[in-house]
Amino acid sequence: MTPYDYVKIFGKWSAAAERAFGKPPPFPMSPTPPSDADYIVKACETFGVSTQRQYFAARNAHPDLVPSSRQVRRLWGSFGNLFWACSRQSAKRTLAEYLALERRLGHIPSAHECRAAHLDLTPLRRIMGSKWTLDGLLDYRQRLNISDDATRFFSGTSLPSTPAMTVSA
Repeated sequence: MTPYDYVKIFGKWSAAAERAFGKPPPFPMSPTPPSDADYIVKACETFGVSTQRQYFAARNAHPDLVPSSRQVRRLWGSFGNLFWACSRQSAKRTLAEYLALERRLGHIPSAHECRAAHLDLTPLRRIMGSKWTLDGLLDYRQRLNISDDATRFFSGTSLPSTPAMTVSA
């Protein structure tokens, strides 16, 4: 039998091959990464991305983990908005670590104690201006006997509310 005979019997060569060998497996494609706002912020933090050029380099190196720039623009409007939210998220995490260090020491930690605990206060300094302002807020919290819950006391450092954004610590 020739291939033409199979085409006469089955209609198509692919139908004959499917009958003889079974269905071929689906074409292996690289999975697309999730493209919600929370995932993009976590991807930026994971790869240490703080500029648009670094984002494109991370996307080229890991296309299965870093969403496309189109998704960033769709969810955030611009890369500047994304990096602003990343800085706020890292400040929130730093604040939680700072409060944990304060609880562990029993007093407001000095800059030397923060360095010894490998705690970088740069994200908090960018938002609050200085460590002195942060210490003033912590002292005020202690005088009023407010809970150590960072998310309730420091609600002003939370991320802005945009329709597609729900970022959790």
